[in-house]
Amino acid sequence: MDQAEAFLDLSVIIPVSRAEEALECVSSLSVQNLDKGRFEVVLICNNGEPFKRKERELNLVIVETDVLHAATRRNKGAKVAKGKYLVFLDDDTTVSSDWVSNSIKNLKEH
Repeated sequence: MDQAEAFLDLSVIIPVSRAEEALECVSSLSVQNLDKGRFEVVLICNNGEPFKRKERELNLVIVETDVLHAATRRNKGAKVAKGKYLVFLDDDTTVSSDWVSNSIKNLKEH
């Protein structure tokens, strides 16, 4: 495990079927009140191109697949995730700016 991987507290895994909504979800993750180096966002989608511009704002991993089933996409995301904890979001979800830090805190405490 390299240095960058050692400090990933959380992997946020998002199976994408609706790109427009997923862009809003990713945007909400890009304004977290936590160092972006402490978490990654794993998108599992059939076309990662719309998300490429977000790579500068986030530790973003794009996994392209033709598989449509959300559970299968989640499993693919879990296999490539490098965070200590895994959390799953639907692609139409937006989160508050403290969602990642609160998630990490709660997962560590419980």
